[in-house]
Amino acid sequence: MCLATCAWGCWWTELVMSRFVPDVLPSVALVATVASVFAGLGLVTGIFALRGRNRLWLAIAMVPILANVSLLATPFLLGGDRLRPEQHEAPGGGGDDGEREHDEGELPVQVPPAVVPPGEDARHDG
Repeated sequence: MCLATCAWGCWWTELVMSRFVPDVLPSVALVATVASVFAGLGLVTGIFALRGRNRLWLAIAMVPILANVSLLATPFLLGGDRLRPEQHEAPGGGGDDGEREHDEGELPVQVPPAVVPPGEDARHDG
């Protein structure tokens, strides 16, 4: 299970990095390869643990075996497209979303729309 935990750590690190630091993401192929190495070693270790003849031992040994099999299947189930949110444009994109244009070196600023309570005129200062 230690090797499965290392492999899941690779995938979760990729997901956290895609959310908070998307500029320094490793490739999906690299993450899948490193995680698959951990999962493959864990699967071999789990299979070698099937030395007992007791059904309880078999049930306990199946936990790391199935965890590592699920890790080996993860790259095929997720695919490379789903881990890159910047490749997919948001639906309805291209409209006025409140972002104003900015000069070189200036950070973009989101301008919230004016909120006017019902029954009041936006031009009334009163």
